[in-house]
Amino acid sequence: MLKMEYVLLHTKHGIEKSDENVEQDIKTLFGDATNNTFVEKVKHTNVEMCYAIQKRAMADDEGMAYYMTLVANGKTTLKSLEALEKVHFKISENNAFRSKYHIVTICDDVSSHYCKKAYPAFHDYEKQMRRLLYKYLTMTLGA
Repeated sequence: MLKMEYVLLHTKHGIEKSDENVEQDIKTLFGDATNNTFVEKVKHTNVEMCYAIQKRAMADDEGMAYYMTLVANGKTTLKSLEALEKVHFKISENNAFRSKYHIVTICDDVSSHYCKKAYPAFHDYEKQMRRLLYKYLTMTLGA
């Protein structure tokens, strides 16, 4: 089960929209979203996506912040990753949604997954570079 978490802040301070409008904006963004779930199609496979919205008052009467959590329930990790990536691009590239909200990503399991996969290769590269630098520095500068 992989997830993404966002904070949605209204772009215009002092304009407080109702919770129903925020829910409607999210349902419009995801298409056919009912009961806080929708389906994202990934390479001929449907991945069920669940979302939850939590409302929090910001400090100093700055308005409301909406915390949105997306969870992908794909048959495989790869399908869940691809579905989360597609949904993330829908959120970040939708001009109408971005004009209404400042979008802050606070948890990104997609990036975490790829970083964990890529780290062994970077570790080997870093180790070889360190050896090269140590050899060069000790040959030029001594102990």
